[in-house]
Amino acid sequence: MHFRYSDDTIGLSKQVAYGGKVYPSTYLDRRKDRETEAEWIARIAAIGVVPVRYVYPDLDRTIYDLGDSSEAMQDGWLVISYPSPVAKTFTAEEVETRRIVKQSEIRDAADALLKTVGAEYGDIERATWDQQYSEALAVQAAAEADAPLLSAIAAARGMDVATLATRIIANRAAWVAISGHVVGQRLALQDRLDAATTVAEIEAIEVAYTLPGASS
Repeated sequence: MHFRYSDDTIGLSKQVAYGGKVYPSTYLDRRKDRETEAEWIARIAAIGVVPVRYVYPDLDRTIYDLGDSSEAMQDGWLVISYPSPVAKTFTAEEVETRRIVKQSEIRDAADALLKTVGAEYGDIERATWDQQYSEALAVQAAAEADAPLLSAIAAARGMDVATLATRIIANRAAWVAISGHVVGQRLALQDRLDAATTVAEIEAIEVAYTLPGASS
């Protein structure tokens, strides 16, 4: 804890000489078991000491400097706040470095969400999706259409090819809606990133994705 002393210096607790007496640094500790905060403040004020409380703005200290401080007394405390933070100055190279990091964050978060949604499917199975969809469309158009992949899948699942084709087409539509929704959000974030010219603007971009129908 910091204190302001009678000579207007501010620092940690220390020995205090006042009125011909020397008070040890422990004298500044509040005796919580037998005095209220108000009593403690009055006791140390009697030897010219005031407790200090710092109030910092809610901001990214890697982007902003605190700026000039402001002091005010509040309930016996000296409250030091920083009402006018100042954006730090960055070189063009530093701005671009932050942009690259944010771009990776935007991309990786989108990929992670889509991988989570499609976690049931492996890479090899995904590689068959286009053929499954193409054969499903053919079967939907003509029941007798050649569909070797769907026929094999349907036989293993114990269902007819037409039912499987209907499911595949519905699943494809659902996936297109989900992936399109996520990709659209990614592109919107990328647009904001492309338009950003300062580190503060870049870091202000919050990377968060939702799925279709999810409340924001």
